[in-house]
Amino acid sequence: MVVNGSGTGATITDNVLDLYPNYNTYANSLNGTNADRAFWTNSSNGGVTPGPRGNKWMEANTYVESTVATDTAVFSGTVSAYSLASEFRAQAFIKLFDSNYNLVGTQSQPLTGQGNFSLSLDTFFYQGYRVQSGFMVSGTNANPAAALANGSLQVITQPSGGSVILINVGSGTTRTQAQAGYPSIPSAIVVTKTGSGTVVFDAANPYTGPTNINGGTLRVSNTAGLTASPVTINDGGTLAIAAANPTNLASVTVDVGGAMTLRSDVAQSVSLQSLAIKSVVQLTVDSGTMTNGFMNVSDLPSAGGAFQFGSQWAVPDLRADFTSGTSVTLAPCFVTDTSSFWYTPSGQPGATGNKIMEANVYGQADGTLAGKTVKFSGTVPSYSLLSGSGNWTVNAFVRDFSADYSSVTQSVVPISGTGAFSVSLATSSDPTRHVQWGLQTTGPDVWVTDLPSKGNVVVNALPVAAEGGKVDVGRGFVTVASGLTPVELVTAIVAGRADGSWTGATGITSTAAAAAVAVSTPRAVGWLDNGDGSVSFAYAAPGDTNIDWQVDVLDASNFLSFGKFDTGFAADWLEGDFNYDGVVDVLDAADFFGTGLYDAGNYNTGAGSAGSVAAVPEPSSLAFMAIGAGLLVARGVRRWSCSCAG
Repeated sequence: MVVNGSGTGATITDNVLDLYPNYNTYANSLNGTNADRAFWTNSSNGGVTPGPRGNKWMEANTYVESTVATDTAVFSGTVSAYSLASEFRAQAFIKLFDSNYNLVGTQSQPLTGQGNFSLSLDTFFYQGYRVQSGFMVSGTNANPAAALANGSLQVITQPSGGSVILINVGSGTTRTQAQAGYPSIPSAIVVTKTGSGTVVFDAANPYTGPTNINGGTLRVSNTAGLTASPVTINDGGTLAIAAANPTNLASVTVDVGGAMTLRSDVAQSVSLQSLAIKSVVQLTVDSGTMTNGFMNVSDLPSAGGAFQFGSQWAVPDLRADFTSGTSVTLAPCFVTDTSSFWYTPSGQPGATGNKIMEANVYGQADGTLAGKTVKFSGTVPSYSLLSGSGNWTVNAFVRDFSADYSSVTQSVVPISGTGAFSVSLATSSDPTRHVQWGLQTTGPDVWVTDLPSKGNVVVNALPVAAEGGKVDVGRGFVTVASGLTPVELVTAIVAGRADGSWTGATGITSTAAAAAVAVSTPRAVGWLDNGDGSVSFAYAAPGDTNIDWQVDVLDASNFLSFGKFDTGFAADWLEGDFNYDGVVDVLDAADFFGTGLYDAGNYNTGAGSAGSVAAVPEPSSLAFMAIGAGLLVARGVRRWSCSCAG
């Protein structure tokens, strides 16, 4: 929809565009000088008072710009209301520009009343060029006192080949896609949802261009509402899957602060081509990881500032003193060499440092932080360092170096006083790169006996809350065809599980499981490695190894036949690891028996059923309990035997 402009009076509400004559220049002249009023209005007394009308012809454009990616660029829509006065003109346009914004082609259509419009340009030979589509309103700059008489027009754009669509729904408002101006979306380059309200995709939308949810909620109530579009859910946005029947989606990326949700009142089935849940790697002051030191030495700025050398130094030699594992004191550097290379006139009390020393203490990860958002945080309880021109400065940084260290992308935050700080960087996905995080102190070298007068900076670790995207599986079952490994899946589930309450701010969680656990009913998020590169996760009860929403003889067989109990061998949910610690032991057996669901039927039949338990065990239940007791006895015998053998 409309995202750029050059002075058109326009408002956008729920993706409906209202266009007006331009009032800005006339209105701005009202409180201006006599010259302002004389220039912008037809004042009869040299600008002492403004005239009744403006006296400048305004040609104002409101438009979308995108890169050509189709053979034909089409811009179409409907003028749903028209009351524009005859002295003003409106038109729809589509324009094609090269990379230097030289006009290559254009089409326009006057808008003179209610009705549809459609414009197109052949772009087959112009891939990568820029296309603008939008509206122009022309006429004199209008007097706002005459706004009612001047009128306006209301436009709803319709999607078509090459469209860029912005759906903006305000706070507290829910709109169907038709109410938002798009009864269906057959094709589009980009669809973007903004505003804190909700738009409901209740029609089949086969478009393949990307969807960006930048705010509020995009609710999919039609199973074919979002089947082919790769979706990115950005900070503040939510993708809500509302269809009760099986729903297929393309790739979904849940960025930091974004969320994808399923319902907690029905057991949904959702299939994704891929799923990525972004998270922030939280780092802080830590003597165990910040073990690297590097010193860069340069001439003083007054001497030209030429770089002299850089080399690795031991952390203590950088004047970075870890007084504990989570606290470091930074101070100016000194060199014991008394030569004039380092000091003026020479090394002695009161001498002036002759070199700028840039001391870096940092942690480094080679490849393991590729493609992540890395955040380094800390807090400064004490700052007495002499700072300012010619003195020392302190920075916090995150850096992303190329494999050979020949280039770097970095984010730097100055530390100039007490208080908390943080610095973040989205790193490259190249696994050959090196990511560093830490602290840098820079300034002239100081003779050792003069150090106490220069002050220092104390930097402590800062515990921070987890940040990332979130998936709420509700009572549903989600299958991801590719791109999500079992390790990544379990990591996300553990984050969502949090302290066992299933109320984590990031990762994969379940509001249905959280509600059950809150009333002491064991529920969780189970997961399966399907063996073909796909994985599944779902609302589940411990003991439901195959996640068919009942605990029965098949689950008992899985728990026993895989032979992982008390072996210490790596295990997954199917094999009986219900607490995500990677092994099957007595804790998992207790989880299995603790649900009371064996042979009790489907436990996922809707809200309020989570606590249903069979009151009297059937014979098969008794048999299974006996098997479980046998497992525990066998475990005790093995341990007793091993103890005696020793």
